[in-house]
Amino acid sequence: MNRHWRSALSVLWVCGCAQVCAADARPVVFQHVLGPRTVRDDQVRAHFAPRYTVISVDERKHAYRGPRPVAAAERAPSASTAGSCLTGSALIFYVVSADGTVTSPFAAEFTEAAVAQAAMQRVGQKRYEPAQIDGKPVATVAVAQVVLGCPVDLRAIVGLWNLADGSRWVEIAANGAAIQCRRNRDGSLRVSHGRFDPPYYLKWQKPAETEQLEYSAETLITHAKGSAFTHRRAQRPMPPECQGAAGTSGSSRREGWAESR
Repeated sequence: MNRHWRSALSVLWVCGCAQVCAADARPVVFQHVLGPRTVRDDQVRAHFAPRYTVISVDERKHAYRGPRPVAAAERAPSASTAGSCLTGSALIFYVVSADGTVTSPFAAEFTEAAVAQAAMQRVGQKRYEPAQIDGKPVATVAVAQVVLGCPVDLRAIVGLWNLADGSRWVEIAANGAAIQCRRNRDGSLRVSHGRFDPPYYLKWQKPAETEQLEYSAETLITHAKGSAFTHRRAQRPMPPECQGAAGTSGSSRREGWAESR
């Protein structure tokens, strides 16, 4: 099939979906599923099905590009209620319309009602380049894990932290420089440099990633990619291999971290 016929069929397919939707009186949204359908995919579809005609996108037949944030992720201000800072998380289902605006946010899971409300409001304020199917903008469903946190005082988290299973150490210096040592599944160790980024982030260089922090009662929780990991004050030092890769020990090493910013 040549390019012109394929393009024409794509137009007919998208328009045909809109006509079906018009006859049905429900707006159409597309759902992109990567690989086998998951329980979460089915939950999203079941939630939106009463209000929308939800159509799955088959990448074997159509070129799909997901919605893209208009701007890079911004440092969101902390949310509060009744004068108190909110902490917690919420899983939000929503629709990115064909014009890039967010509609129909829904908190599918949340730690408390106030967190759910703040998370839906935060997601609703986002703007996107809409998803595209064969080059044409379309509405699509999306899912976001929103974590709300209070500003973290750097002075409270200075020191060495680790996970209970010994798979990760994080050391944070008084100047905000940070270093982490991770134990891979094959037993090898990987060292990364980064720094504290107020109000509550750790930003790492290689690999480039950002973690949101939550500190409470000698516990440092890091949130990244929908997962949370609880660190406690380390009872033992980093493995010698990590210390060697990081540089010399003690304050001289901390001064060296600042150079890696």
